[in-house]
Amino acid sequence: QLPGLHGKPVTSLAPTDWESCLLSGGGDGFLQLLEHRIVGGAAWAVGQRVHCGAGAVHALVNVPHNKMVAAGCEDGSCRLFRVADLSEDDGRTAPPGAAPTHALYALRTLRGHAGAVMCLAALTWLASGSEDCTVRLWNLITGECTQVLRGHTNWVMAVAVGFADGSLSGASGSPCYLLSASGDCTARVWVDSGRPPPGQGDQAPPPFKLKGELRGHAQALLAAELVVAMGLAATGSQDGDVRLWTLEQLECVHVLRTHSPVCALSWHSRRRQLLSSSEDAQLRVWDLAGSGNGAAVQLSACLRRPGPGQASTEGLSSHALAVRPSPTGLEFFCGLEDGSVVMLQ
Repeated sequence: QLPGLHGKPVTSLAPTDWESCLLSGGGDGFLQLLEHRIVGGAAWAVGQRVHCGAGAVHALVNVPHNKMVAAGCEDGSCRLFRVADLSEDDGRTAPPGAAPTHALYALRTLRGHAGAVMCLAALTWLASGSEDCTVRLWNLITGECTQVLRGHTNWVMAVAVGFADGSLSGASGSPCYLLSASGDCTARVWVDSGRPPPGQGDQAPPPFKLKGELRGHAQALLAAELVVAMGLAATGSQDGDVRLWTLEQLECVHVLRTHSPVCALSWHSRRRQLLSSSEDAQLRVWDLAGSGNGAAVQLSACLRRPGPGQASTEGLSSHALAVRPSPTGLEFFCGLEDGSVVMLQ
């Protein structure tokens, strides 16, 4: 456990293109690099700390194979940063502090939302969801907003993107899915052929159209994940349920009860596991098998808050608002409401 990384709740986590580097964002407006160093034994250590200057950081996402991360901020902006390996950058010097091996460098700011950016997702382009009830799609090369997806009537709290073939660019022509989840109790599935606008290459977002709505939750949705390899979408709600839906028929095939508002969802593709976090400080690991209507799910583990007399390593000190697989894919990282980050094996 890495306590006290942020003065307010850790709202977001993002792996980076470097397996030895992870990024956290908090309600205190800071970004914190975490590095896996070999100093008398392997351990995660605190690296560079950067203040965004844009209010609370609500969301983080890694842009695959671009050595870039994006931060969604309270002021309605998306801030882009380069994650650099200092050993590869001639002329660069390490930031003040210990001996970090990575550093963040500001690239550009994307503006267009009329409210705080609450969630982000990325392939070779960026999708952002906001308090203004919209999802915006961005070309990260030009900084242009190429499409605004409307229809939600409350804050967009979660967004996820993925090609059906699992690639980053849909080279095989497989469809690209975008999932948006909102405080209006619904999720929306958007789909495209995977082909970007003519002449813009695969760095531009493809044009999306609405495939349909997912209805069934009784309260606001707070989390969402795409499990495209299995033809599924997952949503988590204040009603305490995690629901699994088919992407083809948009049918709910499983309702997973947690009995407390679901704060975060994360899909571990290597292990084929879905991790859910709820406000009662419990983490549940769900094993998934099959696909679509034939998908099967089983609860394989549950981590609870430590009881009287239990060691702190037997549970979480507070509930997790963000959950992500580690850059190596071997562990999960959890960002907690008390400002700390915990690694789970």
